[in-house]
Order: sequence, then C-alpha cells, then structure tokens
Amino acid sequence: MEHPTQAGKEIWYASLEGPEAGAYARDTAQLVDGEATVALPEYFALVAAEAGLTVILTPLSGSPKGLAVTQKGTDRFTVVELMEGTGTYEFDWEIKAVRQGFEDYRVIRNASESRPGGSEREESAHDTQPFGQPITE
Repeated sequence: MEHPTQAGKEIWYASLEGPEAGAYARDTAQLVDGEATVALPEYFALVAAEAGLTVILTPLSGSPKGLAVTQKGTDRFTVVELMEGTGTYEFDWEIKAVRQGFEDYRVIRNASESRPGGSEREESAHDTQPFGQPITE
C-alpha cells in the first residue's frame, strides 16, 4: 500500500508461514475477581477446526498469580487466575487453530503437484504424511 504520509514510499507486509493452514484471533480482555470468559469473533468459529486449539495469555499486571485456560472452543474460552486468585486486571490473548478442511495439510509434496499440467504424481509415505502425525512404514 502507499505510505499515507510519505510520498514515494510503500508499506509492504508479509504473511506468516508454517507447516499448517492456521487461523488466529487476538485481543485484550479483562479478568474480574480471578475469572474471565472471552467470546471469540464469529469469523474465527466459522473457519477454525476444534481439535488442536491453542491459547496464549499475557497478564498486563505486575502482581498476577498466573493464568490458566480452563475451557476452550472455537466460540469462546475461559481463563482463571491460579492459586484461587481474585485479581482484576487486563490480559492479552491469542488463540490459534488449524483451518477447517486443512487438517491433513501436507508440507512436502512432489513438485509436479504444484505445476499446472504436471505429470502423474508419485507418492511415498513421507510425501503424504499430515503434519504432527507419526510415520509408519
């Protein structure tokens, strides 16, 4: 995109890359008396697979007892302060998931798979193994 305040300059962003087709959401939420339930945006629930969700929390306080996720789903997750804490403070959060329909995404493929008009593809156990699955030969 064109830089909004510097003529002749552009802003270039790149996308994250990894061994999965990931989806994420992030924001800041409020812990009240040691508890919080965070409702996730509808778009996340529409694209995220339920299996393998991960939630990362960062307390925005200098005296927390620690935070834990006690329930998680594609529509919401619940956070509590450890050691029966009753803190009231904000925390940053990020939730990640594999995108629905891409649970068996393969990172390594035959070159012919990605080229239009490529030849018949030859597969081995290493070529077809989904991310995170043990290889059995």
